[in-house]
Amino acid sequence: MAAHASSIEEQRSLFQGFVALAHEMGAKKVRSGETCVIDDGASRSVMFLFSHDDFPGTRFGYHCKPPADDPYEEIWLAEELATGALHRMMRYDEPTADEGGIMWTRLYGQLLGSADEAAEPALRLRAFAHAEATETGATCGIYVPGESKSAPHACRGAAVAKVSATTFDRAVLDKLERPVQHLIGLYVGACDDHVEGLQRRTDRRDGQVEILPVEDR
Repeated sequence: MAAHASSIEEQRSLFQGFVALAHEMGAKKVRSGETCVIDDGASRSVMFLFSHDDFPGTRFGYHCKPPADDPYEEIWLAEELATGALHRMMRYDEPTADEGGIMWTRLYGQLLGSADEAAEPALRLRAFAHAEATETGATCGIYVPGESKSAPHACRGAAVAKVSATTFDRAVLDKLERPVQHLIGLYVGACDDHVEGLQRRTDRRDGQVEILPVEDR
C-alpha cells in the first residue's frame, strides 16, 4: 500500500525512495534521484531532481505538490515516466533547460519556469497512465503511444486479465475517450503484452487482477 505524506519532511522522505519505485513500476532508466526543500519565505516545497539513461547529460526537475494534496503523487509520476511521457515531451515539445541547466516537469501543470499553476502551461507531460474501461474488460484498456505524433490510445488487444476500474482513481476513460465518473461494474483489461504492467499498477493500489478463462478470451 502506498505511503501518504502529510508533511514536507515525509514527502521528501518518500521522494528519496522514488528511483526504486520508478524501477519497480517499469521506469528502469531513471537514475540519480536527489531531493531538496525550497523555502521562498512564504512557503516550503520539495523539489526532486533525476536523470534518465536515454537522455545523458540532461537533468530533470520536478516540483512536488503541497503535502497531502495528492496522496498518489509519486505513483503517478512513476507511471508517467514508465509509460513514455518523458520521451514524448523531449521528442515532440522540444523543451529547453532553465539557467541552471534543469528541465522542469510537473504533473498537470507547467513544465518550464515558475511553478505557478495559474500560469499558461508551456508544456505538459503526456499522460499514458490513462486506462480504458468496458463492461466486460475483454479488450486491453492500457494506453500505448500513437504513431508519429498522434495521441496515445487504448491497445484494445484481446485481454487475458482484467481488474475492476475502481482500482484506478484517475483518468479512466470510455471508448470515446471521455472520463468515466461511475466506475463500479466496469473493468480494465490487459493483453499478454500489458498484463505485467496491469499487475504492477494494481498491486500499488491493493487491487486484485482476475485472469480470464481461456474460453472468455
